[in-house]
Amino acid sequence: MVKALVGSGLMIAAAILFVGHYLIAAVLAGGYGNEVPAAYEFGTILSGETVYSSAIFNTSVIVGIVGILFSIWGIIEQRRV
Repeated sequence: MVKALVGSGLMIAAAILFVGHYLIAAVLAGGYGNEVPAAYEFGTILSGETVYSSAIFNTSVIVGIVGILFSIWGIIEQRRV
């Protein structure tokens, strides 16, 4: 039971990190001024052509996968008992 709850918590954390990645990119894109449209700059930031690192996105994917595995492991153990 605890493993399933930990897995659910990790999946929620992954979702927050995933959304945070796009929010940070949106804030950075909006701060470049009027010379370049914000939508173009947003795409440039997310594609990795700028200094902005996608470590938050990579961490969210890893945490999400670990959360799913923990949830599956917890559910399987619960059904065995």
